[in-house]
Amino acid sequence: MKQAIIIFTRIPLPGHTKTRMMPALTPDECAKLHMCFLQDINNACLQTEIDTFICYAPEGEDKLNILKKIFGFQQEYFPQKGKNLGERMYNAFSEIRNRGYCSCVLLGTDVPELCSEDIRHAFYVLEGCDVVFGRTLDGGYYLVGMNEPRKEVFGLESYGHASVFEDTLKELERRKIKIGYTQTRSDMDTPADLNGYRERMRMDRRLQNTCTGKYVNRLSHISIII
Repeated sequence: MKQAIIIFTRIPLPGHTKTRMMPALTPDECAKLHMCFLQDINNACLQTEIDTFICYAPEGEDKLNILKKIFGFQQEYFPQKGKNLGERMYNAFSEIRNRGYCSCVLLGTDVPELCSEDIRHAFYVLEGCDVVFGRTLDGGYYLVGMNEPRKEVFGLESYGHASVFEDTLKELERRKIKIGYTQTRSDMDTPADLNGYRERMRMDRRLQNTCTGKYVNRLSHISIII
């Protein structure tokens, strides 16, 4: 069964990405932080040796080379299409299905602690479930996978609120769709999240050696801005 990963991302442009980190971080620092997230997520995907596609928000499309320098110029890229986040994610799954893949996992880019084992486990879960999620501690999810595109997974009009994950689960359970899970992770949206990451990094050598870990260590000024 052909498997695929979708990395679902914005192009990391100053002032357009990780804006909830401002003003603790400058627009340039926010863009650099996002680049580090992408590099670490790409490394996790490469370790799985599963075909990976980059689905990007088309604003600033003339800056696509920024992504190509991170993921490689030979990688396959396609733009996000749709009126809202749910529609854009569903269309990304449909694009991959049309390319002949039977099982697909979509990754957000706010969880640089993602590792290859999280992805592999997600595909393992899909062998016995219809949908797999990787939950975030704030009530959302950073990973969603399916064996076939299901609009029910993305039927909500609003994303980013605290109950998005629970609301999605209720709808899927109502429709008798079998759900499984991979590792729960912390996403990184605010300066407080970065400080939490720094604390976890002190106990985790793997994080210390990541692009994100090295950059967060350089952002010493965020330790006093919560």
